[in-house]
Formats: sequence, C-alpha cells, structure tokens
Amino acid sequence: MELLQVNGLLKHYGTPTLTESINLSLKQKRRRSSPPALDGVSFTIGKGEAFGLVGESGSGKSTLARLICRMDTPTAGQLLWNGEDITELRGKRLKGFRQHIQMIFQDPVSSLSPYQTVEQAIREPLRNFGLGSRSERDILVQELIKDVGLDPKLASRYPSELSGGQNQRVNIARALVCKPSLVVCDEPLSSLDAPMQTQILTLLARLRDQRALSYLFISHDLLAVQSLCDRIAVMYRGAIVEIFDSSQMSVIHHHPYTKLLLSSILIANPLKRHQWKETETEKDDKATSEEGGCSFYNRCPFGTPLCREVKPQLKLRERGHYAACHELDDTSDL
Repeated sequence: MELLQVNGLLKHYGTPTLTESINLSLKQKRRRSSPPALDGVSFTIGKGEAFGLVGESGSGKSTLARLICRMDTPTAGQLLWNGEDITELRGKRLKGFRQHIQMIFQDPVSSLSPYQTVEQAIREPLRNFGLGSRSERDILVQELIKDVGLDPKLASRYPSELSGGQNQRVNIARALVCKPSLVVCDEPLSSLDAPMQTQILTLLARLRDQRALSYLFISHDLLAVQSLCDRIAVMYRGAIVEIFDSSQMSVIHHHPYTKLLLSSILIANPLKRHQWKETETEKDDKATSEEGGCSFYNRCPFGTPLCREVKPQLKLRERGHYAACHELDDTSDL
C-alpha cells in the first residue's frame, strides 16, 4: 500500500514578478527565469519500503526532500499521504503532520545544537509535539540511545565531545523518537569515513526491520543505495530519468545517465567495471532547454535530433523498470 505519493512536483526559483512578466516577451521570459529545481517529479513510496534517490550535486535531491517534509512549498504538483492531500497543510495541521515524517541530515554535527546534550537533543521533539509524560519521555530517550548503538554514558555529552559517527547516531535517534512512518535520509553517509558508513547502513537496515519504517534514502553512492533500498530512482537536472528495482541494477538496459553513474563505481576487477565515454560536443545547452529536448542531450553519446527536440517521458520498459530515453524506446542495446 502506498504511504506517500508524489505527483508532478514542480519547484521554480527566480520566476519573474507580475510587473516584469507583463513587460517581457515569451522569449525574454525564458531567458530571465532559471530552470526549475524540480521538473514534474512523480513516484510513490510504499509502507515499509526503502526508496533510494541518486544523482549528482545540484540535481534537485535535497529540494525534493524539503518539499516532502513540508519544509518548503512546491510551485505546482501534489503530495498525498495515505491518500490525503498534504500539499497545502498550514498551521497546527502541518505541525501535527510533521511528526509522521522526520529527516536525518547530511552534516551530523551542524544539524545538532552545540548547547544541547545528547539526551536533550533526542528529547526535544517529544516536547515540541507534546508527546508522553516526563517519565515516559525519560524511558523512551534512554531506550533509543541504546537502540542506535550509543553508550548510555554519553547521554550528558555535547556534540563537540562526540565523533561524527556518534553524532549521526544521535540524529537517527532524534528522528525516530516521535515514531514516524517515513524517515528522509538526506546524504546521511557523506560526512563519514568508509567503516562508519557501513555501520550506519547496517543500523538503518536493522531499525527499518524492527520498526517497519519507510525510507527515502538520498545519496550519490549507487552501491550504498542498492544495499539498503528496494527501488532506486535516478535524478538529473530536477527530473527523474529512471526508476528500477535494486535487484535489476546489473541486468537491465539503463538510461545513459545511470550508465555514467555506474561507470564511476570503483570495482577492483577491471573486467567487471562499467565502460563509459562522454563525448565532447558543441551542442547549445540553452537552445536544447528552450526547445524542450532531453536535458542529458549535451552529455549523451547516443543523442539524436529527436532527443534535442522532444523531451522523453518516463515510461515502463519492463516489470519494475521505468526510464525516460528515446533510445530505449527503440530497445537499443545501450
């Protein structure tokens, strides 16, 4: 059953004001307005599902996370939570809803107050939402400290006295203390070393099973996403260009951008590495975007005149696999 449904989310910054819009021609408006941060993003997350989102910096992943957590409002589109439209929630209704979706942020240190102890940081959401009595809060906080793998002796410590991995465990405990249904993990591994990344991934997998959690797991690391998630979506320039089951990653014909991401994975055996070659072109990026073609056209070695002129739509290719690519329309062996 669908827990979250995202329908055609659009987020646009830098749109001309009404007065400017009246005085500008259509061509001038196109030049004045920046490309959308999100361009018609649609997908679903089921109950108990871990849904991965990958893409390079600037692709719109964090913007999408903020919209889903209702930390920002979309320019257009719709968010459905258990079938209920939450796109326009305001005031008390929005505050009440937020306890159901919590976020784990990228930087484990800066996302915590330097003036709060571990215990205070984890307890604060309970106080904000008015959940539980004082004794109930004490018990829940102590249980969570142990459950995320922290020594109870650290409860009185401050973030500056902890390692990056310990601080991220505090963030995870703080996100779970209100018993949310969905946890948005926004690059939670990027500030950690490799051994700690593995530990945090293992912790997230265990907590998901124990608490029947759903995840939106955002990362640029395809292997990390594959190890945790049931399905993976690939974003490029504000749009989802491919969605596939994690088990399909090595057996399907991928979108060219996904192939580029796969080629960046470090694999010890050179015979098993993905091969990719970007082509140097003289393609006009602005012209491509104005004419509505594929946003990856300028970097794609398979680009055709059709790709330049017509934006490909996300289509079902085979069971569980969706991709937006004209070459895949022709069942080409990319």
